[in-house]
Amino acid sequence: MDQGCVGIWLNVWTENYRALRFYLKNGFQNIGDTAYRLSPTHVNPNYVMYLPLETDPDQIKMRPYQPGDASAFKSLNIEWLESYFQVEPIDHQVLGNPTTEIIQPGGYIFMAERQGKTIGTYAFIKKNDGVYEFSKMAIDPTLRGMGFGQFMLDHALTWAKVHRWSKILLYSNTKLENAIHLYRKNGFVEIPLEKEVIYSRGNIKMEYSIH
Repeated sequence: MDQGCVGIWLNVWTENYRALRFYLKNGFQNIGDTAYRLSPTHVNPNYVMYLPLETDPDQIKMRPYQPGDASAFKSLNIEWLESYFQVEPIDHQVLGNPTTEIIQPGGYIFMAERQGKTIGTYAFIKKNDGVYEFSKMAIDPTLRGMGFGQFMLDHALTWAKVHRWSKILLYSNTKLENAIHLYRKNGFVEIPLEKEVIYSRGNIKMEYSIH
């Protein structure tokens, strides 16, 4: 391997779900799309996958939640909640019990690492078969505005696509202008908000359709 090599790159056909699941599970990240023209009428779309190596210390690495991540998962979320809103009883319940509240019912939690430190997180809460709520996205406040939110959202959307989900829902607040802009930019659209929302701060509901 060349000394200057800091990662492994590869292209994977977007319909090769089995391979995509394998690569995501083993640390590869989708960093873009490309396409190969197989004939004048047939274009083969691909995901560009990247596996950062230890020689690339600034690269973010996404990995599944582990029991030892409980404190970081909670503190990252509590920080932004206290900065903009109030921490509600449901927040304490979910953030204090991520395994029983999110993972065991069929959801997922991912942690973002950079330079050996946990800098961010997000979760998927299962609503129905193929329908998940994108939730609990948080980033170290000293690293906001550096594109890491986009990086984590790219990971989330790729995960949903390769697992062939039908749609992703999310609840937010219009006060979080940067977050709303990020969601709209990536294809989320606003849909009607039900009258009774689990979080009192929720005043906007958005959806990302996959199929």
